[in-house]
Amino acid sequence: MTQRRSDEPQIAAAGPPRTTRAILVGLVLFPFLLAVAGRAILSTGADEQARVDLLARLETTLSTIEAGKSHQEHFSRFFQRLERQVFAASAPVAVWSRIMPALKARYPGQIQGVLLDGEGNPLPDWTDRPTARALTRKFVAAYRRFLDTQEPMPSLVEGFLKTYFGPFTVPGVRIHRRLFFAAGQPNRRFVYLSAPHPQGMFFLFFNPRDDIRVLALEEAAAALRRRGEPGRLAVARRGERGARVWRRLGLSPHDFARHWQALHQATEGHIWIGSTLLARRLLFPDLWIVGRADLPTSAAPYELVRPLLWGLAALLLVLGRPGPLGTLLDWLGGSVRGKLMAAFLYSAAVPLLVMGLTAQTYLHNRRAVLEAESHQAMEETLQGFDRRFRVHIAELEGDLRQFVFSRERAPADGFRDFLDRFAEMRTRFGFNTCRIYDRTGEPVYVWNDPAAPGIGPATVRALGRMVRQFFVQLERERLAGTASEARPVVVKGADEFAETSINIQMLFFNEMESGPFRYFLFTAPLGTAEHRITHFVTLVWDSRHMEVNYLRRHLPRLARRAGRGEYFVWSPLEPDLAFPPDFPHRRLVATTLRRVSSATRSHRATLTGPRGTWLVTGLRGTALRGFSLLGMVSDQPLVAEISSLRWNLGFIALVIVGACIIIGVLLAGFFLVPVRTLAAGMTALADRRFDTRLPVVSNDELGGLASLLNDALGDLQDLEVARAVQELLFPGQPLTAGAWGIAGRCRTASQVGGDFHDYSRQGDGTLRVVLGDVAGHGVGAALVVGLVKAALGHPGCPTAPDGALSCLNSLLGSILQRKKMMGCNLAAFDPETAILTLANAGQTFPILVRGGRASFLELKGYPLGSTRRWQAACRQEKLHEHDAVIFYTDGLVEALDADGQPIGFDRLLAVLPALCRPTAEATVEAIEAWHHAMSPQEPPADDITVVVLQWQGLAATALPASCQLPAADSDQPGLPGPAEQP
Repeated sequence: MTQRRSDEPQIAAAGPPRTTRAILVGLVLFPFLLAVAGRAILSTGADEQARVDLLARLETTLSTIEAGKSHQEHFSRFFQRLERQVFAASAPVAVWSRIMPALKARYPGQIQGVLLDGEGNPLPDWTDRPTARALTRKFVAAYRRFLDTQEPMPSLVEGFLKTYFGPFTVPGVRIHRRLFFAAGQPNRRFVYLSAPHPQGMFFLFFNPRDDIRVLALEEAAAALRRRGEPGRLAVARRGERGARVWRRLGLSPHDFARHWQALHQATEGHIWIGSTLLARRLLFPDLWIVGRADLPTSAAPYELVRPLLWGLAALLLVLGRPGPLGTLLDWLGGSVRGKLMAAFLYSAAVPLLVMGLTAQTYLHNRRAVLEAESHQAMEETLQGFDRRFRVHIAELEGDLRQFVFSRERAPADGFRDFLDRFAEMRTRFGFNTCRIYDRTGEPVYVWNDPAAPGIGPATVRALGRMVRQFFVQLERERLAGTASEARPVVVKGADEFAETSINIQMLFFNEMESGPFRYFLFTAPLGTAEHRITHFVTLVWDSRHMEVNYLRRHLPRLARRAGRGEYFVWSPLEPDLAFPPDFPHRRLVATTLRRVSSATRSHRATLTGPRGTWLVTGLRGTALRGFSLLGMVSDQPLVAEISSLRWNLGFIALVIVGACIIIGVLLAGFFLVPVRTLAAGMTALADRRFDTRLPVVSNDELGGLASLLNDALGDLQDLEVARAVQELLFPGQPLTAGAWGIAGRCRTASQVGGDFHDYSRQGDGTLRVVLGDVAGHGVGAALVVGLVKAALGHPGCPTAPDGALSCLNSLLGSILQRKKMMGCNLAAFDPETAILTLANAGQTFPILVRGGRASFLELKGYPLGSTRRWQAACRQEKLHEHDAVIFYTDGLVEALDADGQPIGFDRLLAVLPALCRPTAEATVEAIEAWHHAMSPQEPPADDITVVVLQWQGLAATALPASCQLPAADSDQPGLPGPAEQP
């Protein structure tokens, strides 16, 4: 390369001035200072928001406890889960043997179990109470008949129920799958019966030592703690020492009186003691649930100063000039294009970053608001649907009054008229039980729905006594009225007894409870055309049946009335009782159903399923006491609104980007001319027009770049001359000696390369073949190639291959001092005897192609110039007709194919027999075409040289499938097909 003249101007590299560095530091720290200020502003209300969130979570927890305060529901659900585990297994006894010890450990001395087989026989090993086999068999059989046909159980079985389970057991009704109160003091007892399964049945006798309500509440609180709800919960009983309650909450017992008084006086039901929140909720007249929650330790101070700390660290890096940051700043300060790029990026990135963060926060908050509004609307819809059940009851009562009494003319016999219209009335109103009593209080007509539980015998007897008392009082009133006014009591309309002094209301529709059973009771008199009452009718709806009727009738209308969303109602105690039965999202909401436990605070969740994302809102029913309600609405409207907002914000961002681009273009206009000049110089460089020179129009960095590029073009022009000179060192034409021919070709990785090949005819008639590879490529390697060419052509160089290599090793070792080494294959071939004498100095093994197969001519040696104690490795090989020997450098096999893998020796060995052509030159061209198809990189990563010595007239063999060349009409030029073979 040419040397720069000393009188040419030099461009000194200097870092940015101190003022510029200070400005850069300020610009780097400015976003961090903005972040600190923003965090300080946003953190102003963080503590208050944390208090609001904590209060909401604790109130939700207390509401959940309040909604599930029924001990009957709590233990019924718990024992139902056990029942499903036992009878869902193939071996119920094995599951029972694991469950009962766990139950007894959980409630020590308080629970007993009895397991029956499919016929009702108690299993001796799993029976904790004395049990009569014959009675249990009769009970199971009678109870199954009762469930199937509503056939009353025999008196023997009813007596067994009261003596075995307890005197408060109600016979003649469904008593399975729910915990019921069976016996009072002194042996207070609760009983749970499983359903009679084909595999058997079990009884659980529960005698809690403590108040069962407290036990249920404590277990519910423990379940909430396991779910990760905040704070602690404790049950407080009237008369209990408050210090114990406060210890359970982790508070000082000495503060109980003061805190309890403050809670009593707080209208909101909660107080703050520093960062501790206390709240209580009255569950029963003598029971409270008290909750405690603590604010998390705030990390606000560190969060506020963290950006400033990062900024200070950046400042230290800049002032100390260490590492990549200092180098980057130096480069930005010393480069015009760097300054322009940094200014443009900073001016565009800072506002976009601030706007992006603000927009992201806004979109996040907006979605949260939209979700809260959607949940609130759904919660109001569910609560309205729940409250409408009471309206449904009132409407049903009005329809009943109208159906029974609103007649144009009173029937001659109200009893017969009612029976004639009974089928219509049953279809219209869907009651479970109908009983008509005569004047003596005896039932004269009874109808029960076999699929629904009827009212208990005690209630039936009470209704009979009520009707008999009514008629007695009615007769007394009639006689008293006849004596005084000589006229009977006239019954008019629905308020037929409003003007009498009878204490029993004859017509009413109310919800009633009898032990664990709830039902709706409608009572009405039946009479004659003369307004004389002859009978009394009672219609009974089981509470669950009434709720089911309401759901079947009104739930399909809810979605149409609400406008959007899907609704699901289910019974927590009876998982199979759900509406609609074919709810398509049942599996998606399965885990959410267990978390719906409060009637005052809805459970809210976002679920994603195969049909999209849904906002789910769940509530326990208040009017619908046996059911929970769930509403689902798609988030697509929310997504559409957020997408619209995002599009608007994106449009604003595009406007800002456009403004930044315009400003950047205006600023860049001052540099377009010199940059365009530099681009023209680079184009000339790529097109190898090294005689091009750029005008230097300024003395700034761009002018310095133009001068440097001119120098580079001059140097490359010299290299082009060197490349042309080096090509003259290689043989220009193939060489032929008798039936043998030699040809070679070299592709360099740069202008000049380090590969060297030569072949010539010697004075004794032999042919010399030389192939060398100098370490590296470029000018240095090319100079070594010229040195080797000159040394081999010197008259004093030995003709024998090993002697010639020894001479070269001495020469290279003394001149290069091991700074460069050279691998070399030097061969002497006698065309008359076909003997090839080969010497190797650390070069790749030549390949012999014979009989359609390729193999290495292995000969190990050290590269030239590697050691002074060098000794040539030499061997002889007798060549046959149709043989070919291929000499090559490592660039041929180390080139990468399209998959990034080296071509390798194995692939070369496999393909060479098929690449042999009739002449040595044609074989070289075929090898080049195959290699270019495998690795089309130009220029190659390393110098590639191939020399072929072969018998003229060879025929190619079939090419393996893995090494097939493209066909003759391939898109890749220069690849000969079969038709192009000479």
